Amino acid sequence: MAPKAKHEMTTGKLKQAQTLRAAGHRIPEIARLLELPREVVRNTFRGKHRPIDDKPQRCPKCGHMVQMPCFECDLEAKKQANREARLVSSQEG
Repeated sequence: MAPKAKHEMTTGKLKQAQTLRAAGHRIPEIARLLELPREVVRNTFRGKHRPIDDKPQRCPKCGHMVQMPCFECDLEAKKQANREARLVSSQEG
């Protein structure tokens, strides 16, 4: 397997970051301790950056080997929710 880029937030590092945050550490301190850019840590806490699993897993929905959560399935779920919202709004109007 290819080595991971230094700036990737794995689920293991996310758990460490959450523990450090709960202990009162600031984002710059967490980033330095986990050897991650501050922006990655900040965006992860804001929900703008999704952590990846350390090992690929088989997605229970599509069956592909992916870094969970499966991006394809999440994207398809969002598209379906948008379709349903448009259908409801067109029926109301």
